[in-house]
Amino acid sequence: MPPAWRSRRSDDLGARRPSRSGLRMKHLVTGMLGLAMVVWSTRGRLNGRYWQWRRETALGTDPSTWPTARERRRATLAYGAWVWRMRRLNR
Repeated sequence: MPPAWRSRRSDDLGARRPSRSGLRMKHLVTGMLGLAMVVWSTRGRLNGRYWQWRRETALGTDPSTWPTARERRRATLAYGAWVWRMRRLNR
């Protein structure tokens, strides 16, 4: 029996927490939506001035010091998810 002072957690109340894969899927979807919004707002110019600035700001100018392709993809999705959250806060 738990101590009397310990409050019941949401797990104890029957609430279901999202699975780890569910959180990853949500992050993937929001990341893709956020990236789609930015691509739409830059009119699809992926090598335009904004994206060049974004790449240099995030990764630097020397490609030999960049993280691996996998880490860059993760960072790009994280950026897209962040954009999605910020745009949703603005509504």
